[in-house]
Amino acid sequence: MRAVVVGHFGANLQEEKEQAILLARVLTAVDYGIEDNTSMGSEEAKALVTAELDAVVGMAPGKQFFAEIRKKVQFVEQGGDIKLLQVCHSPAIK
Repeated sequence: MRAVVVGHFGANLQEEKEQAILLARVLTAVDYGIEDNTSMGSEEAKALVTAELDAVVGMAPGKQFFAEIRKKVQFVEQGGDIKLLQVCHSPAIK
């Protein structure tokens, strides 16, 4: 493939392509003006949700479910794999 690109467009384009491949490996979201926001929501919003959930009477299984999700979110915010949060929560009806 390299010979085809060089022969058709010239060596300069091939050099630019190789440089672009190298840069693509090191560029980050910040390079494009995108903030590196590792937090999943403001601390105030998290506190409000936690207080509202704690105020609900009963619902122990629901509270336990949200506690597990909260732990996963904290793990992801500290650098864990975000795929951990990509799960289906649709109920299975049998």
